Amino acid sequence: MRSGCLFLLFLGLASSSPLASNKNVNLPSSLKEVLETAEVGSRVGLIEGIILEILEELRNLMLNGSDNFPVLDPIYIENVHIDGEVISMPNSFITIKDLWIRNITSFEMEEIQFSVDSLLFQRFRLAFNLVIPVINVNADNYDMFLNVFGGQVYGTGDMSLQIVNTRVRGHVVVGLRSDANGTYLLIHESRISFGMDSFDPTITGMFNNEASSIFVSNFLRNLVREMLDFFEEEITNILSTVVVLVGNIILGSFDLGSLFPLTTQA
Repeated sequence: MRSGCLFLLFLGLASSSPLASNKNVNLPSSLKEVLETAEVGSRVGLIEGIILEILEELRNLMLNGSDNFPVLDPIYIENVHIDGEVISMPNSFITIKDLWIRNITSFEMEEIQFSVDSLLFQRFRLAFNLVIPVINVNADNYDMFLNVFGGQVYGTGDMSLQIVNTRVRGHVVVGLRSDANGTYLLIHESRISFGMDSFDPTITGMFNNEASSIFVSNFLRNLVREMLDFFEEEITNILSTVVVLVGNIILGSFDLGSLFPLTTQA
């Protein structure tokens, strides 16, 4: 019953939006009266409010974690070691110690568009444009030695990275699932693209020389942007898969009944 009420609610809200399906739906009289008497802007605002509430819960989960979910802002990794076998470079290695990734939860939702994707399968499409103003990455120490094209790339020092205006655009198709514990959103498919305004690394200790460190930092700054463009399709495919897998784990923590009082009734 709870999932049925939520489906009718989302359907009514989506039908009130210019972006939604024009199909007629028989809603319960009380819900229908609310939807008919409310202004279109307020109806769209309501569904956006539910979505933004879920995002705030996600932000809180990433900041504080739970019994089943680790803290994701900041992310701390004590030690990362990659040897030559992993990267197919004999007698090579990369070690990074005390790696911190911060400000992921500063994301802002710039645009939301909600519509009906399938009445038959009770699915809804959510198109969005999300931006993370600044992501800061710092490592207290790195040590690397690489045999590349007959030459050697090496260095020991610290490194930092600032990624400005990371943008995540795309859509997800969601449905509702219910069990004894509540009613939840379930992601059925997604298509996600990724970009950024700037990628600004600062690396010290490359070739044990300051000038070389500046050169490598500038080289990486340009290389990463070019690689993002070149591998855009591959990155999109990977992100789209990750969003479905990880997103459903996260959404499994949010009972929609706790966000919308209508669903608490049997």
